[in-house]
Amino acid sequence: MKLFVYSILLLASLSSCSGCAQTEYTENVTAEETAAQMMGRNDARYFVNRQWNDSAELHYRLALIRHQSDSLKKSRGMEFAAAYDSTFISTIRSVNPDLASAVSRLNSNPK
Repeated sequence: MKLFVYSILLLASLSSCSGCAQTEYTENVTAEETAAQMMGRNDARYFVNRQWNDSAELHYRLALIRHQSDSLKKSRGMEFAAAYDSTFISTIRSVNPDLASAVSRLNSNPK
């Protein structure tokens, strides 16, 4: 009888540990996505706080943003790059919709 009780307790403790591992993984993924969103928001602030008189500089800065997104895609995966991209453009759109339209146009037709 004691062996049965110990087996039940061991099984219960093992199943609770697997739940902890899944929770830890989910928290790590959430933290990394939040970091990607923060990066996108910070990069967008640079864009909305500038006057873009020189289109060459705007193209250069957008090339850096594309590089950042590609680096995230390679190192962290598609979902993190998507979090970065969507936060970047939505932040610009919320502050300056005209600039967001220009950025979207230029980003869809990279040179």
